[in-house]
Amino acid sequence: MLKPQYIIKQYNIETMKIYKIRGGNDPIYASIHAQMGQPYEKGEYIKVTWNDYHSKGNVIPDFLYGGYIVCKREIAIELNQIFNKIEIGELEWHKNPKEIVAKDIRKLRWLPKEEVDLVHIYSKINIPILPQSTVIMSKGNDGKDWIKDYIGEETLFGTKHTPRELGKGIFIDKRELGDFDFFRIEKSTFLLCTENVKTFIEERGFSNVLFLEVGDVIEN
Repeated sequence: MLKPQYIIKQYNIETMKIYKIRGGNDPIYASIHAQMGQPYEKGEYIKVTWNDYHSKGNVIPDFLYGGYIVCKREIAIELNQIFNKIEIGELEWHKNPKEIVAKDIRKLRWLPKEEVDLVHIYSKINIPILPQSTVIMSKGNDGKDWIKDYIGEETLFGTKHTPRELGKGIFIDKRELGDFDFFRIEKSTFLLCTENVKTFIEERGFSNVLFLEVGDVIEN
């Protein structure tokens, strides 16, 4: 039985929005650098370093900016206990090249001074999209077709915010979604979530996390 403050509001599935979840890009926080395309679904660790380019501060937030969805382990465990279906992946830490050559690492303002247990979260659930979805296709290094981006999605680049375009984005059938709250769509790796996740995380007050509206769950 969930504690009262953890009870999740169940939205009308006919109007449920889909969101892309990511760490915020506020430079006051420490952030992660990790090469994209690393394998992790079979338990591999992803290689990461602290980012010296983007960050101006060294405070470790609840969610961190970077190419993967990195957060504090206790948050990932909490989400895993409440929502269906999230996976927790491990990080392999390496020193930033500037950290290696620094005469005094205390002067590196972007380098956190505290040790925090961090992981990344992802989903292995793949949901097919409906034909009315607006996406950009591309070919990967393996020659397979992949969804590169969503046309008309909500975006945030720096301080430039663009709302989602009406009638555009990704659309999925509620029967395909089932009771999953974390998922990705077929031929894509972006971690997506439902309004249930968004509401829970916002009510918990976790820091440095963004939700960008990308689509809808509909009756088909």
